Amino acid sequence: MLQQKRILTISFVAASIMCLAVSSILVSHSQTKNEVLGTDAQNQDRENGEARLEAAKSSIGSMTLQNITAKNSHWKLQRAQHFERRVDNNSERIGMLFSNGENRVGFDVIELNSVKEAEAKFHGQRSYGGSVKFNQYGDKGDMLLHDNGKFMALRFRQGNYFVQIFSPDQKAAELFAATILESLPK
Repeated sequence: MLQQKRILTISFVAASIMCLAVSSILVSHSQTKNEVLGTDAQNQDRENGEARLEAAKSSIGSMTLQNITAKNSHWKLQRAQHFERRVDNNSERIGMLFSNGENRVGFDVIELNSVKEAEAKFHGQRSYGGSVKFNQYGDKGDMLLHDNGKFMALRFRQGNYFVQIFSPDQKAAELFAATILESLPK
């Protein structure tokens, strides 16, 4: 009887030690996984911060970003790029890329010197697809289509601004078109 108690005690102690060992391994694995996820999140936050700083270099970019994030918080800024107006460049341009899960929307807002220069952007040569009038946004607009007739992009002019929005999803492009239009000076 005494020997059975010792065997049970030793078995209990051994099982307890094994449970402690397994739990420490699980805790260690969990911490490592959280550190990796934390690093990924930190990298994503840094990239997002850099994109926000780039967008803020342009008053239109800053206003557009503010409007998009206020009205469509599920869309996340991935990248932004600002090109300043220079002597050899007759325009200022802000480009941004947003994502919402697997869906993406990229756009450029280009401020030109005149309405005539903005209008000329509609007449550039393309070697793909076609365009159809789509005057839902701005003073003038069109929709770009792939050769197979599927939606590719929206473009519109508002005053001396030319906007092009690329997305495989026409509804998403229109959502961004309305928000961008609100950001442009009247």
